[in-house]
Order: sequence, then C-alpha cells, then structure tokens
Amino acid sequence: MDRSIRLSLEEFFSSLDIPQMEDEDGPKGPGNPGYPFRPMLNALILMPLSNESESGLARLLRRLPSLAEECGFERERTPSQPTINRFKHRIGLQGFKRIFKLLVERLVGGEVVKGPSLVIDATGVEAQSSDPDAAWGYVSKEGLIYGYKVHLIADYNSELPIEFRITPANMHENAMFKPLLKAAKEKGVKVSWVAGDAIHDNRETRSFLKSIGSRAFIDHNPRRAGKRKARPMSKTCRRMKASVERVFSRAKELLGMDRIRVRGFDSVSIHVHIVFIAMLSVAIAANGNGLDDKIRCIRTIF
Repeated sequence: MDRSIRLSLEEFFSSLDIPQMEDEDGPKGPGNPGYPFRPMLNALILMPLSNESESGLARLLRRLPSLAEECGFERERTPSQPTINRFKHRIGLQGFKRIFKLLVERLVGGEVVKGPSLVIDATGVEAQSSDPDAAWGYVSKEGLIYGYKVHLIADYNSELPIEFRITPANMHENAMFKPLLKAAKEKGVKVSWVAGDAIHDNRETRSFLKSIGSRAFIDHNPRRAGKRKARPMSKTCRRMKASVERVFSRAKELLGMDRIRVRGFDSVSIHVHIVFIAMLSVAIAANGNGLDDKIRCIRTIF
C-alpha cells in the first residue's frame, strides 16, 4: 500500500453515508432557509479534526470556500456559530448516540473491530468551574479533578472505541465495567480477553468475566493482596492497557476531547460523542477506500 495516498474531504465524507436524521432542508419557518442535514453534520465531524471551536469552524468555512464546498455547502453561504450550535442540539445527545452506534456496527460488520481482545479504562476531562453537573473525583492516572470521567471499552487490535459512558468524576470506575462489556457483546464483538486497571481487581468482576467465558488480564491491586505480595503486571496486560491509552491520547491531543468549552452533562456528552464519531469516521473512510493501514491516522489520511 502506498502510504502517500490521501483522501480528499469530499471522498472522506462520501464514505460515511450516515442516514438522514431530520428534514433534508432543516427547520422550516420564516427567515432564511435552513442548511441541509448532511453538510451540517459534515461540518460537526470536521470540527474536532480541524481542532476548531464552533466559532472557529464558522470562520474557517467562511474564509475557505473550497472547504465549505467539500462539506457540501454552497460556496458563498455557510453557517454561523449560532447556527452550528442550534443544529448540534437539534440532533441532541440521543441522536449522537445513534450515530456512534451506527458507525461502530459498520466497523464490526466490516471486521475492522472484532475483538477478541478488549480493554476497559477511564480518563478524566476537566469541566468549567461553573458546570453544575460536574463533580470532584479521583481518576487513577490524572489524580483529583473537577469534571467528568469517560469510561471506555476499546478493541485492542484496531485501537478503536466500541462503547463509552460519561459520568461525573466522582463515579467509581468499576461501576461501568459490566455495562461496557455487555454493550460490546450486544454489538457482536467477540469477548475472549479483557484487560483492565487494578481498580477492577475484585472477586465480583473476575467472576463475571469467568461466567461469560472471558479471561481477565487485570492488574492486581496491592491493597487487596493483603499479606500476599501482589503479582507484577504481565506483558500481555501492559500491551493491552497501552492500546487504550493511545485511544485516549488521540482523542485528547488530536481531537480536543479535553478542551471543554461547554457546561452541563448533555453538552459535555455531545462534545465527547462528536470526538469519537470523528475518530470512527476516519477508520470507516480508510477502510472503505482500501487504506486499512490508515484507520488510526487522524492527521495523515487527508
């Protein structure tokens, strides 16, 4: 495969084929006609890929007519920041959840995401100090934060998200272990080996994994070892945990997941969903255009 091959944004967006979720011409009413669904959704997916805020995205589309055209807008007519924000909230959290689920199912169907090795982990995202839905909590790698936790189950081989849950930062990470695994199984992902942090090292979790025929690669918690010396983490466990850390790294460093400019659980959840939708969109576009070696290449696929 020639690694110098890149996709145009038009090729990228046409690969996604996300079904219509509202009237094609947008909301009806007096004033200027609305913008079509697909260009608006394309713009939202472009937002984390370009590391822009809503206002920055609006300026970018206005300044670069060719970019606006690749998204599907008319050359001289692009949305303002308030229009982008209103469209985002018309889709709503449930709508973004459906889009995320659809993209994961396509990757599972295309055998890009298939298991059998999965990894569960959590990371923190700091909220605005005035966010009424956030909470103080401890995240194993970041320490004490005021914000939210993103609990994730990822495919080890593809390093792509399968399911995630967002909670205030005071939610214990082990509370999301079973729901994440069950969601992965419901999507048709094979679950044979599951890795997790020492925070998941308890009898109930290990018994649950055994009951579904999965092998646990969970770091031993020294506080639970008692008089016994805690065993060191295996090389397999280290490799699996490193893979999910790379997923979080791409989400934060390349797609801006931890740059929270909104307040409230729903708005923060929508932000994180858009980030992971952008990540999955790259994988789908790469796979659909014969560039399987670029499914994780957020910066070099274009």
